[in-house]
Amino acid sequence: MWSFTYILILNTFLLTASGTVDPSTVWTDWDKRQTCTPTNGIHQPASIDELVQIVTVAEFMETQLKTVGSGHSFSQITLTDDGRVNGSMIVNLDNIKKVLKLPTDNDHTVTVEAGIRVQ
Repeated sequence: MWSFTYILILNTFLLTASGTVDPSTVWTDWDKRQTCTPTNGIHQPASIDELVQIVTVAEFMETQLKTVGSGHSFSQITLTDDGRVNGSMIVNLDNIKKVLKLPTDNDHTVTVEAGIRVQ
Protein backbone atom coordinates (compact mmCIF):
# COMPACT_ATOMS: atom_id res chain seq x y z
CA MET A 1 0.00 0.00 0.00
CA TRP A 2 1.28 3.49 -0.85
CA SER A 3 1.97 6.01 1.86
CA PHE A 4 0.00 9.24 1.96
CA THR A 5 3.12 11.17 0.87
CA TYR A 6 3.52 9.13 -2.31
CA ILE A 7 -0.16 9.48 -3.18
CA LEU A 8 0.00 13.25 -2.60
CA ILE A 9 3.08 13.57 -4.81
CA LEU A 10 1.56 11.44 -7.56
CA ASN A 11 -1.76 13.30 -7.48
CA THR A 12 0.11 16.61 -7.65
CA PHE A 13 2.00 15.23 -10.65
CA LEU A 14 -1.28 14.25 -12.30
CA LEU A 15 -2.75 17.68 -11.60
CA THR A 16 0.20 19.25 -13.39
CA ALA A 17 0.03 16.80 -16.28
CA SER A 18 -3.66 16.87 -17.06
CA GLY A 19 -5.67 19.51 -15.25
CA THR A 20 -7.79 19.09 -12.17
CA VAL A 21 -8.16 15.68 -10.58
CA ASP A 22 -11.69 15.47 -9.25
CA PRO A 23 -12.37 12.09 -7.65
CA SER A 24 -16.10 12.81 -7.60
CA THR A 25 -16.28 13.19 -11.38
CA VAL A 26 -18.71 10.74 -12.94
CA TRP A 27 -18.13 9.43 -16.45
CA THR A 28 -21.20 8.50 -18.51
CA ASP A 29 -21.70 7.30 -22.05
CA TRP A 30 -23.91 9.21 -24.48
CA ASP A 31 -27.22 7.74 -23.29
CA LYS A 32 -26.20 7.66 -19.60
CA ARG A 33 -26.70 3.88 -19.30
CA GLN A 34 -23.02 3.25 -18.50
CA THR A 35 -21.61 5.29 -15.60
CA CYS A 36 -18.61 5.06 -13.28
CA THR A 37 -16.70 7.24 -10.85
CA PRO A 38 -12.96 6.63 -11.21
CA THR A 39 -11.37 7.19 -7.81
CA ASN A 40 -8.25 8.89 -9.24
CA GLY A 41 -10.19 11.13 -11.60
CA ILE A 42 -10.67 11.69 -15.30
CA HIS A 43 -7.67 13.07 -17.17
CA GLN A 44 -7.42 14.70 -20.59
CA PRO A 45 -3.78 15.00 -21.65
CA ALA A 46 -2.89 17.65 -24.20
CA SER A 47 0.08 15.77 -25.66
CA ILE A 48 1.63 12.34 -26.08
CA ASP A 49 4.20 13.30 -23.41
CA GLU A 50 1.43 14.01 -20.89
CA LEU A 51 -0.24 10.71 -21.79
CA VAL A 52 3.03 8.86 -21.18
CA GLN A 53 3.33 10.58 -17.79
CA ILE A 54 -0.19 9.55 -16.81
CA VAL A 55 0.37 5.94 -17.87
CA THR A 56 3.69 5.87 -15.99
CA VAL A 57 2.04 7.14 -12.80
CA ALA A 58 -0.84 4.67 -13.16
CA GLU A 59 1.63 1.82 -13.55
CA PHE A 60 3.65 3.00 -10.55
CA MET A 61 0.49 3.28 -8.43
CA GLU A 62 -0.83 -0.03 -9.81
CA THR A 63 -4.11 1.72 -10.51
CA GLN A 64 -6.58 0.68 -13.18
CA LEU A 65 -6.42 2.89 -16.26
CA LYS A 66 -9.17 3.00 -18.90
CA THR A 67 -9.40 5.15 -22.01
CA VAL A 68 -12.56 6.69 -23.38
CA GLY A 69 -13.57 8.21 -26.66
CA SER A 70 -16.92 9.60 -27.67
CA GLY A 71 -18.87 7.34 -25.31
CA HIS A 72 -20.86 5.59 -28.02
CA SER A 73 -20.01 2.06 -26.88
CA PHE A 74 -22.96 0.02 -25.63
CA SER A 75 -20.72 -2.27 -23.59
CA GLN A 76 -19.30 -1.89 -20.09
CA ILE A 77 -15.70 -2.11 -21.33
CA THR A 78 -14.88 1.50 -20.41
CA LEU A 79 -16.27 1.31 -16.88
CA THR A 80 -13.74 1.39 -14.07
CA ASP A 81 -13.78 -1.01 -11.17
CA ASP A 82 -14.37 1.65 -8.54
CA GLY A 83 -13.67 -0.69 -5.61
CA ARG A 84 -10.02 -1.39 -6.51
CA VAL A 85 -7.50 -1.03 -3.68
CA ASN A 86 -5.22 1.31 -5.65
CA GLY A 87 -8.05 3.10 -7.39
CA SER A 88 -8.90 3.72 -10.99
CA MET A 89 -8.66 6.53 -13.52
CA ILE A 90 -9.97 7.37 -16.96
CA VAL A 91 -8.02 9.03 -19.74
CA ASN A 92 -9.91 10.92 -22.43
CA LEU A 93 -7.84 11.27 -25.59
CA ASP A 94 -9.90 14.02 -27.28
CA ASN A 95 -6.96 16.48 -27.24
CA ILE A 96 -4.59 14.04 -28.94
CA LYS A 97 -5.97 14.41 -32.44
CA LYS A 98 -3.31 15.35 -34.96
CA VAL A 99 -3.35 14.08 -38.51
CA LEU A 100 0.11 12.55 -38.86
CA LYS A 101 0.07 11.38 -42.48
CA LEU A 102 -2.23 11.97 -45.43
CA PRO A 103 -2.65 9.60 -48.38
CA THR A 104 -0.44 9.84 -51.45
CA ASP A 105 -0.82 8.43 -54.95
CA ASN A 106 1.22 5.37 -53.92
CA ASP A 107 -0.05 4.94 -50.37
CA HIS A 108 -3.72 5.48 -49.54
CA THR A 109 -3.13 5.27 -45.79
CA VAL A 110 -4.15 8.01 -43.38
CA THR A 111 -2.38 8.01 -40.01
CA VAL A 112 -3.93 9.93 -37.10
CA GLU A 113 -3.54 10.14 -33.33
CA ALA A 114 -5.91 8.20 -31.11
CA GLY A 115 -8.24 11.07 -30.15
CA ILE A 116 -9.38 12.04 -33.63
CA ARG A 117 -13.07 11.62 -34.45
CA VAL A 118 -14.46 10.29 -37.70
CA GLN A 119 -16.92 12.78 -39.15
